[in-house]
This record gives sequence, structure tokens and C-alpha cells, in this order.
Amino acid sequence: MNSQDDFPLDSFGIDPLTEQPDAQTRQKCELADLVSTVVALDHSRPIRPSSASFQAILGQISVQAPSRLKQRIFAWSGWAAAAAVTLVLLMKNPPATTERQISSSHPNPSAADKISRSASLPAQTTAAEKVPTSRKEERGSSQDMVAEATEMREQQRSLIQEIDTLRKQIVLLTTRDQERLVAQNGISWPIIMKLTAPGTDPLAAIIKDPVLGAMFDMNPLKTADPASSENLKTDAEALVPIPDPSLPSAVPIYDPARDSGQLLINNLNPPGEGQSYFLWVQSDQSDQPVLVGSLPDNFTSSETFDFQLGAVGIIPDRFLITQDLQQAPSPPNSSNTILLGPE
Repeated sequence: MNSQDDFPLDSFGIDPLTEQPDAQTRQKCELADLVSTVVALDHSRPIRPSSASFQAILGQISVQAPSRLKQRIFAWSGWAAAAAVTLVLLMKNPPATTERQISSSHPNPSAADKISRSASLPAQTTAAEKVPTSRKEERGSSQDMVAEATEMREQQRSLIQEIDTLRKQIVLLTTRDQERLVAQNGISWPIIMKLTAPGTDPLAAIIKDPVLGAMFDMNPLKTADPASSENLKTDAEALVPIPDPSLPSAVPIYDPARDSGQLLINNLNPPGEGQSYFLWVQSDQSDQPVLVGSLPDNFTSSETFDFQLGAVGIIPDRFLITQDLQQAPSPPNSSNTILLGPE
């Protein structure tokens, strides 16, 4: 039940009985008893007494029923005994003075009023002191329940706000993904990665293309204060590794909406005899890397190749380049992987 009314469930044995119920609780209990009585009478089966029983009941409760002589004598003797006892008591104990006689004995009526008020004060004080502690406990418990209900409402309100914010973010991300995976004229959402040799710091490898090199530049020295710029430059130089132009690298640029990509290689030596370089891709649609294709046999150390993944909507997580036999390439492992990224 979600009703906020405090129904006396103790009348039906559901809740424990209240030791000292207040007037409102007693009224509700009486109403519950009345309803229970009406329901019980409505669902009870009437019993038809026999004619002899009905006449006997009428004879017992009828006012006009003739009384026997013994019954009359017994009643008269009872009344006589009661009258005699009353006379004896009145003769021994004279009647107490009434309030009117007390007021007339005092010349100042206000004094009598003060006496009567002072006599009634102790009773009022004791009545005030005997306030049931259960009421205080009930008030405390009701206040605790109100505080808990208020706290629960606040938590529900905050959860509703958080859910509303998350829904808006999900709608925004879904819309962004849909726009990203739809080819539009003049707009491209390419995925650009930097592949380096295993165990090599990606910051040490140099990309010769100026645009791509600027994309992978992580130097945050963009400030107008020369002094702070020098300080940041000193700190950055202490953390950034020394660039090495001879390190091999590759940069795949892939557009998932068009399934079109290009692979730029730098300082990559020709493969060994009977071997080739193979491009692999790993995405959320596959647990293991998938073979994209092999690089041509004759290429220079820095060249660009076109490639496709075979379907639109594939968002790569990483690319790998391996060196293996031309006819039997094996999946990427620690022995045949030449370039990979990101780590």
C-alpha cells in the first residue's frame, strides 16, 4: 500500500498493540472494530430458534411478565436492607460541607477561589508531569521518518537529473557516430595513428610530413609570457626523448565512412628475400588482428600506399605491420612485428 494514512493495523494483528494510544488512534480503532462487526454480521449465518426457545426468551425479558411471590419478597427485603444501611451511615457520618458553604464562611470570595485553585494546582502539575513518554518517542520516530523520506526524495531527484544528463550525452554521442559514419561532401572524419617499432618511444620517431608531424606534436609551449615559455621549454626538454630521424615509422590515415585509407611509411628497409610486409588491423569487431594486405615488393624507404578494410563503419583500434613469408603470413607476434601503434 502506498497510502499515507496511519491505519490501525494492530486491530487485525498485523502491527503490535500500542501501549498508550491517543484519542485519534482510539477513534480509528473503534471505527475498525465497528467495520469488523458489520462485516462479521453481514457474512454470518442466521440461526432460527425453536418456538419454545422464543417463548422462553420473551418470558424472561418481557416487562409484563408476572413475578412470583418469592421474587417480590426477595426484592422488598433487598430494598429494605439497603435503606437501613443508608440510615446508619448518615447517622454516623454527617454530610460534608458543600462548596457554597465554604465560600460563605470566607468573607473574601477571592480567598476561597485562591484556595480552590491552589488545591487544584498539584493535580494539574502531576498530570503535566505524567505525559506519556510514548508520545515523545512517536514524535521522534515520525520526525526521523520525515527526514528519511526527505533524504530519499533528494536522492531520487539527483538520480533523475543524472539519468537525464546521461540520456542527453548518449543522444549526442549517437548522433556524432552517425555523422561520422556517413560520407558527406567536404567533410571527413579520418583516423590517424602513428606506428613505431616495438619498445621505441613514439615521440622519438620523426614524421617528415609537416602536417602529420604537427598533429602528433605534444609540445604544449603555447603562451604569451616569454619567461614562462622558457621554463616550460626547459621542463619539456627534460621529459621529451631525443628525436632520431633514422627510426622507422608509418602513419595510416583511414576514413571509416568511405572505407578509404592511405599508409605513409618512413625509413622502412626492404624486406628480406622471400618475405614481405603485411598490414594488419584490430577493431572492436574482432578479438584478433585481421589481415588487410601486403605491401608491394619494390618500394622506397618513404612511400605512400592505398588500402581498404572491406566494409564501411569499421573503426580501427590499432594497426600493425609484420614481416613474414610471402605465401604463409602468421598472425602478429613478438618475433615478426615490425611496427605497431598505438601501444
